[in-house]
Amino acid sequence: MTAPASGGLRAKRAHVTESEPRQALERLAQELEADTACAVLLFCSNSYDLERLGRGIAEVFRAPVAACTSAGQIGLGGFERGGITGVSLHASDLTLRPLLLSPLSLCQSQAQSIARDHAARLAANPGLRSFGGLLVDGLSMWEEFVAAALYQALGNVTVVGGSAATDTPGHEPAVYHAGRFHKSAGVLAGRRVAEVATALTGLPATGHPHVDLRALIAEHARAAGVTRLTTSHWCTRCDNARFFSHRAGDAGRQLAVIAAPAEPHA
Repeated sequence: MTAPASGGLRAKRAHVTESEPRQALERLAQELEADTACAVLLFCSNSYDLERLGRGIAEVFRAPVAACTSAGQIGLGGFERGGITGVSLHASDLTLRPLLLSPLSLCQSQAQSIARDHAARLAANPGLRSFGGLLVDGLSMWEEFVAAALYQALGNVTVVGGSAATDTPGHEPAVYHAGRFHKSAGVLAGRRVAEVATALTGLPATGHPHVDLRALIAEHARAAGVTRLTTSHWCTRCDNARFFSHRAGDAGRQLAVIAAPAEPHA
């Protein structure tokens, strides 16, 4: 997504569980106030007929849509399986351009093409600032290669993302683009960094915005009632000799584990 000037951003979230694709999408569009949205993000269960779901998305939503299949989502009620979770973004100066990456084996040439297009748009609009969001087939084994290709081609454009997954045995992950769900593929979208900072912190962003994620997460945890809290000063990118880091250019897989110590027996 791109935005040449600052403006307010409003986001709405909804989750629907209707089994019939068109019925689910129409209800979701209503709850998301999609008629006034400038961008829509969808995370869908693999239990739907993806051919019908893809056609339905194109017919129901007028705003550009970035979507993928999902194994579940963290919602207001905790971990949610099935159905469709959606987020709509509302801003007068925000535009979304979903770009299909397929086949993933050609990710380097596709990344170079995206970079050339971005450079041309930047030359025509000097105030343009972009933020990339990447959705990639999580079973393709191409995630790191795609991320590295985009990082090298786009330079200072921040790109974050996640994996398309599946919650239905025997079904493959897929990403949505232009009325269809595609397997072994990826979708790149984005929005302005200043708007990301504002949405996270609730404060206006000026100059080149940065967000202290440690402090922000700690602040949110305290607001949620967490009283025993510690934060680490380590940075995986800055201390790459000690830690694995995709941001520092490491390729491969990593594993994170969160565990709570067992309560001592009385």
